[in-house]
Amino acid sequence: MGILELGTTPEVRKAFYAVANKIKINEDKKFVYIEPKITVKTRFRNYTKNGYLRTPSFVEFKLN
Repeated sequence: MGILELGTTPEVRKAFYAVANKIKINEDKKFVYIEPKITVKTRFRNYTKNGYLRTPSFVEFKLN
């Protein structure tokens, strides 16, 4: 779970939002909550000290 900003094209974002709107659970001022049905394949440099991905970049997404 997290935020991925690099590597996405307008076409990928459009496809993601089409699916995300169908599986939306809740929404508040800062976040939109969706069912955990989308898996994203990413590339990243390494892990941070806190266990997060460093410089993650989008490769593809798959529906579970």
